[in-house]
Amino acid sequence: MLVKKRYVIIALLSSAAIAASILLIPDRREIALMEMKDAHFEEAQRDYEEQLAQGHLTIDVVAQLSELYLRTGDVNKAIAVMET
Repeated sequence: MLVKKRYVIIALLSSAAIAASILLIPDRREIALMEMKDAHFEEAQRDYEEQLAQGHLTIDVVAQLSELYLRTGDVNKAIAVMET
């Protein structure tokens, strides 16, 4: 009986650890921000543009994408993104 309890406890703890690790996986917005901070501007711009196309119109996406457009000198695109 004691051995069965241990197996149940180990199974529950393992399940909790797996669930917690899944929650720690970064989403596309966080990956794009990491790419931008690492100076991978083309990848970050592509990720932010995809997010905007999918309708994720948040201040983070708009601000970071407009900053990327300004870095590349595309002022008109930066303004258009800020106006959305």
